[in-house]
Amino acid sequence: MISLIVNPVGIDKQIQKVQTILYEYLNAAYPGKNILAVGRAYKNQSTDGVTIAYFDSGEEYVNLFYDEEDIKYFFIDADNHTSADGFVYSANVKLVFYVNLSILPNPERADETFRKEIVSVLNRINTNKVKVTGVEKGLKNIFSGIEIKTDKTDMQPLHTFAVNLSINYHLMQKC
Repeated sequence: MISLIVNPVGIDKQIQKVQTILYEYLNAAYPGKNILAVGRAYKNQSTDGVTIAYFDSGEEYVNLFYDEEDIKYFFIDADNHTSADGFVYSANVKLVFYVNLSILPNPERADETFRKEIVSVLNRINTNKVKVTGVEKGLKNIFSGIEIKTDKTDMQPLHTFAVNLSINYHLMQKC
């Protein structure tokens, strides 16, 4: 399943392009697997701390943690977006993946293989607006400052990682 915005603007426009390209690739590479592709997630303050959620169609936020999906991914943008000219903005974004590595053809040591696959797809996106700047591993590292509410661990076959992106966008440009 892919969760899309009807008329994305600003950073959501660029995120949705990447989200859609990855979803099409993953569906072709892993047919029949349960994939959830979410756009920009929100850091929601609750009595238990800050959690990561996305706004589902309707009026409810859905927490983004390990669930039944074989592959789940979403984007977390930095709180500060900068601009030198007031027209083109730049933001650091984490593209976070939860993957059940047992779905891969050779699940032994598949974490590095899957990360390589995703970074390769991202590097092939023909745009100067999205640039891969790094990879992060480890729940505490990826979600620094965010309360993680899950009983799952980042241990084979479950794997969590983030691809760090720099995304340039026009705030006033519509899709």
